[in-house]
Amino acid sequence: MAIDVVSCPVCRQKLAIQIYMRVGSRMVCANKECGTSLRLVSRRPLQVERVAEAETFNPDDRPESYG
Repeated sequence: MAIDVVSCPVCRQKLAIQIYMRVGSRMVCANKECGTSLRLVSRRPLQVERVAEAETFNPDDRPESYG
């Protein structure tokens, strides 16, 4: 299975992006000290962005976890 790697924009932790993850998918940084919520912005070039804290408080939304 193909895996792409991108860095967290906050702490520079390397994150593995699975092939099944689509643009718009959310994830949490694997660095336990960081724990930033992120969104996959594009596949080519591979890019993630920080999700605003106000957008993270949705009980029906479950981000991908790497912890």
